[in-house]
Amino acid sequence: MRFCRHASLVLAALLVLSAPAPGVAGKVLFEPCRLSSATTSASVPAHCTTLAVPLDHAEPETGQISLHVAVIGARSSRAAEAPVVLISGGPGQSASESLVELRHLFQALSERRDIVVVDQRGTGASAPLNCPHAVVDDPFALRADTTLAMQRIARCREQLDHDPRHFNSDAAVADLEAVRQALGYARWNLYGFSYGSRVAQLYAARFPDHTRSVVMDAVLPLGVALGATVDESANQVIADELARCSEQAACDKAFPALAARYQALLEALEATPREVEFEHPRTGEVRSLPVAAGGLRRMLRLLAYQPETRVMIPILVHRASEGQLAPLVALAHDFESSLDQRINWLAHLSVLCREDLPRIPETVVKGSRELGHLAEACEVWDVPARPAFDEPLPESVPMLMLSGEYDPVTPPGPVTALAGRVEKWRAVTAPGQGHIVSIRGCLPERVRAFFDAGAAGDLDMDCVEQLSAPPPMLNLNAPAS
Repeated sequence: MRFCRHASLVLAALLVLSAPAPGVAGKVLFEPCRLSSATTSASVPAHCTTLAVPLDHAEPETGQISLHVAVIGARSSRAAEAPVVLISGGPGQSASESLVELRHLFQALSERRDIVVVDQRGTGASAPLNCPHAVVDDPFALRADTTLAMQRIARCREQLDHDPRHFNSDAAVADLEAVRQALGYARWNLYGFSYGSRVAQLYAARFPDHTRSVVMDAVLPLGVALGATVDESANQVIADELARCSEQAACDKAFPALAARYQALLEALEATPREVEFEHPRTGEVRSLPVAAGGLRRMLRLLAYQPETRVMIPILVHRASEGQLAPLVALAHDFESSLDQRINWLAHLSVLCREDLPRIPETVVKGSRELGHLAEACEVWDVPARPAFDEPLPESVPMLMLSGEYDPVTPPGPVTALAGRVEKWRAVTAPGQGHIVSIRGCLPERVRAFFDAGAAGDLDMDCVEQLSAPPPMLNLNAPAS
């Protein structure tokens, strides 16, 4: 069913659609709204509503929560019947905020298709898991003080309005199906990025008849636990960037013996963490932070997500090896603060503690500072573990799986192996790119072409090969020429 955008209804500022979904009573009332994000001043016009769904889909009588749903109507008068549904990442990101950040991609997709946006429960305006003791002005300080973090998580667990055991991927899939029924679409197309690719796969596996096609960007295969390989993958991306510098004459001359310097720096910080004073990049306030080897790796991993920041790694490692850690710490602090604005960490915790941590080998958890902290938090958060996902994906549903060559979180290797098994599935790796690639180069248009065709086999993706990584930066103002 096409979302109605006629002038009379716009002037009336109200749209009414039938809502036959189980557990959703009455009618769905849409009103004009604007979607916004804390990380940008941009906004996107839409029609928004709230939809009541069971807190526990297995036991609907236990109560309800409200989902925030938005629809952006197709611009063309010849709109296609099946819309595109945005499923956000994290876990813990709001889909409505992600839509704003990915607006250039979805502007292309909305030419002929409605765009449906559902904040996953626990995020955005869908029963967000919020607690006053879970937020601090300085996220680095909370991570540095594990005892304080666990105390605040425990207090928050007692004060939440809803039981976090019901905030997970299984519930998100059931919510999406309730939304589909309420809006009256027979089928829709799914676009899921990062963690959202897990929810997209689960929906397609459970509701193949209602899934026309799927695009996944930064794919997390169902058999992979989020976080299980992130240290290894990120460390490899960092090592590759340092090696790339050494292979380019200008970079190698500016930053000689970079890999050896980096290793020596890690060993020194492992033995003796260093207190680093830095100037907050936005407020100018001078702060101090202890930096150990694990903290250094995390900071560099944040830069490794995107090619524009990955190219800063050589110069920042070089400066750090000479005792100048402040530029790296300041930049990483800014990135971390932006990440905290994007993610509801309690929803994030509810998913990881239930679906991922139980599937990560204990030796891996003990060998990772961050996974060790996650394990402590999960003990406090107290949500039951879920068995591994073993549902087969429907081979009848066309799927386009996009990856970045240097993605430090969801590397392309497992995706290529997954897509190679089925004729209607296709994996594409974008050269030189990092996490989330569908906004790059020709890919917005190619994603639209995939949704229009509803098939991946004959899709011309040669233009993706034109993508590449920018050269390493020789100073912090511009990349090398």
